[in-house]
Amino acid sequence: MTSLYRIMLRTAVTRGRLLAFLAGGALLDLIAYSIRVSDYAARENDLFTLFALAALALYVPVIALVFSTSSLGDLAQDGTLVYVWLRPVARWKVVLVALAATLTVTLPLTLGPLWLGVWLAGASWQAFWAITVSTALANGAYIALFTGFGLRVRHALLVGLAYVVIWEAAVATISVGKGPAAISIRHYAESILSHLSHQALSVFGSAIDQADLWPSVSVLVAVMLVGVVATSILLSRQDVA
Repeated sequence: MTSLYRIMLRTAVTRGRLLAFLAGGALLDLIAYSIRVSDYAARENDLFTLFALAALALYVPVIALVFSTSSLGDLAQDGTLVYVWLRPVARWKVVLVALAATLTVTLPLTLGPLWLGVWLAGASWQAFWAITVSTALANGAYIALFTGFGLRVRHALLVGLAYVVIWEAAVATISVGKGPAAISIRHYAESILSHLSHQALSVFGSAIDQADLWPSVSVLVAVMLVGVVATSILLSRQDVA
């Protein structure tokens, strides 16, 4: 299992991807610092709006998409998944290894810049705690969703980017907390961020409707579990020869 973990890690991680996302994280930190030196009174509220609109809506899901669709998807496309298939290892264990390898990359890439952004903005430890929990749970949910997606969908990265931009970033911003936006992962991650930070998030001057804290946590954990089960089933039926 350790060798399989290393293979998936090497498959997903490239220098270009790391540099691109580090640059994106640096941009978030620059904006966070600009909030600190601004003359606005509600600086911490502005910081949480930045995290909601930029980090949880785009930065976190795009990072999860890129690395999770590669963990099993790249192995399936280049034909090397057959060697994993022939090992006497339960499919759900392979899926868990893929998720672990992806989280090894995505958690530092997302939490690191956001922690630095909290510090640069001069926010409280409560903000640190809120962004840590909401980002970690969002990471797990997105990765569980996109791993199976990359295994079965052709051009999964392009299709996934369309989903993130149209659904998670656009629809969930326009009608967040209502109708179709209520089934977006971002909505529940934002709800956790708002409850733990005791900050009312707003978009374009309008308050964002939030789900309750524990139902939000339960939904994201459920997405992880369903994603593992669904991906395990897909992997067991995958034609890799």
